[in-house]
Amino acid sequence: MAFSLNEVRFLPEKTRQIYAQLPTVFFASIVNAIILSYILWDEVPPRRIVVWLASVLGLTLLRHLSYLAYNRWADKESGSRRWIYIFLAGLLLSGLVWGATGILLFAEHSVPHQIFVAFVVGGMVAGSIASISILRCGFYLFSVPALLPLIVRFLLIHDQIHLGMGIMIIVFLCCCIFISANFHRSAVGLLKLRCRNEQEIARRRQSEKALVEHKNELEKTVSERTADLERINEELRVEILERRKAEEALLESREQFRTMVENIPDVVLRSFASFPWRAVHISEKVLGLTGYRLEEFQQGAISWGDIIHADDLENVRKAVAQGVKEHSPYEIIYRIVHRDGTERWVQERGQAIYDKGGTAIFLDGAISDITEKRMFEEELYKSKNLEALGILAGGLAHDFNNLLMAVFGNIELALHRMDKTGPGYRNLVNAVGALDKCRHLTRQLLTFAKGDSLEKESISLPKLIEDAARFILSGTAIRTVVQVPGDLWMVEINRGQMEQVLHNLLLNCKESIPDGGTVTITATNTTLDTDNATVTAGRYVRISVADDGPGIKHAILDKIFNPYFSTKKRGGGRGTGLGLAICHSIVSKHKGHISAQNGPDGGAVFSLLLPAAGETRSPERAALPAKDTVSEVAGRILVMEDETEVGLVTCKMLEALGFEPELAENGEQAIASYDKNMQQGKPFDLVVMDLTIRGGMGGEETITKLLSLDPAVKAIVASGYADDPILANYRTYGFRGAIAKPYTLGALREMLQQQLS
Repeated sequence: MAFSLNEVRFLPEKTRQIYAQLPTVFFASIVNAIILSYILWDEVPPRRIVVWLASVLGLTLLRHLSYLAYNRWADKESGSRRWIYIFLAGLLLSGLVWGATGILLFAEHSVPHQIFVAFVVGGMVAGSIASISILRCGFYLFSVPALLPLIVRFLLIHDQIHLGMGIMIIVFLCCCIFISANFHRSAVGLLKLRCRNEQEIARRRQSEKALVEHKNELEKTVSERTADLERINEELRVEILERRKAEEALLESREQFRTMVENIPDVVLRSFASFPWRAVHISEKVLGLTGYRLEEFQQGAISWGDIIHADDLENVRKAVAQGVKEHSPYEIIYRIVHRDGTERWVQERGQAIYDKGGTAIFLDGAISDITEKRMFEEELYKSKNLEALGILAGGLAHDFNNLLMAVFGNIELALHRMDKTGPGYRNLVNAVGALDKCRHLTRQLLTFAKGDSLEKESISLPKLIEDAARFILSGTAIRTVVQVPGDLWMVEINRGQMEQVLHNLLLNCKESIPDGGTVTITATNTTLDTDNATVTAGRYVRISVADDGPGIKHAILDKIFNPYFSTKKRGGGRGTGLGLAICHSIVSKHKGHISAQNGPDGGAVFSLLLPAAGETRSPERAALPAKDTVSEVAGRILVMEDETEVGLVTCKMLEALGFEPELAENGEQAIASYDKNMQQGKPFDLVVMDLTIRGGMGGEETITKLLSLDPAVKAIVASGYADDPILANYRTYGFRGAIAKPYTLGALREMLQQQLS
């Protein structure tokens, strides 16, 4: 095979490029071959498939060995022609192997499988354009053998579909050849351009070296001139001539320097050292950064100090003054004001230029636009803060739920034994209500601590909306208007978390109109035909919560969903800046969207988009067993709990329900107790185990060992992490049920009846 001059010149670089693409090519060949074999296994004799697949894998292995050998080859420059021949040989064999699909893997009686074969081979051909078209003949060696058998096979079947398919593959091959040729020209053009750039750089270096050598020679000539006046005069004339040449070279060098400066992505600025730093020279990149033209800076219509943000100007002046004073470079980050009024963050690195007396006359600086970098760093900082808050919130919520469990249990046990007409009964009932609100608070904390595992159900929104409005706005001077159509679609949501969203939005409305007003809640069905930046196409239910208060200031409208942002005064348990951030987090994890704007007649309007569920009506809930049926399912229960107070109150609650409990502090004790009682013929009817045990075996590991001990074990998992993924998918881990702490006596009764009835 003969190579043109250009091809020979760039053979080493072409060789490096084609061999660099081989790992991706090998991966695509193996994956596509396996998929194709799997799809055609029932349509083509397996023996053919095995032969063909073995050929693909064998050839891929050989080509991989050649790839490894190339990478180990020391002198890649001189051996480029040899490695290209090896590559082309492998490419031709690969084209023949893939072309064999039209012979060995052609499903005679299944047009879809025939089309699938054509699709896979065509995809391999199309995908090879970028990796092999840098060689003029490389694409032909692969694409023609790969597609020609299929073309012939389709054309030999005399019906319209196969004839059309054959023609389409021919057209596809022609298009690919055309694209490959264009790609080849572009790649070679880029190589030529790079070569010219390297030559230009070498020439410039040579010129600089010549200038240095000329300077040394000139100094030598000056020193010799003192010996003879005539010689000095003659040499002076020669020097003048040499200087003229040097000036011409200097002019050329300046032009090259100007071109180099304009190619730098930063704005290069030379200004006078005195404020407001009027520009002596500035690169053309200044237009994109500031919106002001180069001529405006050169003519003095605008100075660099004029566009620095007023809040940062003093810091910039101090940094520049310190650098000038210390004769050292300075670096500072500050904001500038674009011509259109927007703010840009820039980073300036500069140094002063001094005259012979040591007075600063110019400032030279390079100014980079770091606006996007700054925004990314801010978002990363917020994300890390939010992650740290989530970890802290999860731990606090877990411990707080354990404490609530002990309080809840003891109060409910007292209520269970107390006469309802007694003087303290109502006080204890009120205490239970307050504790329930505490449980709601821990649920807000867990919103940041949990992952994406939400336990969802199909829910009808009207009652959820009415209950939330009644809970938050009842007893106030606020008038509530709820407008919900009767045919409103169901939504797939986590009930507790969506109640939390509605509560937070209604609390915002309540605080914006403390002296009374109107809150309007509307819900409508809507369908999005196309995807947008926030949600995908589909059916949604839109909920709007509007008040007639003062509205939201425009300056903070885009910040209200940020964590920690709040317009309330800090302290007294208010103004944490998490309420709307929690709403945004919950709605986003439901694949929905929340936004805020000001209404046309004033007031704030919060809008939610929630994906509609597939069901058209609410699922019917199973009726709970009657309270007095507990005695029918009473039995022996093993409780695994490391918190002593929680374990004791749980055992007391079980005793109140008619059960015989036994307490274990960790997984090791629970397994030993379960095994001992089972050997003695007194097996436990149920195991209630805590998910997290400090310093010991927790529920997840314990249930695995109990199942190996007794595959019929009945166990439910309890955790203070109410939104732990194990609670949402407890059956996957071997549990029969799950209950979140703190749970009430009624919730415990219901769980036991479900498991033991």
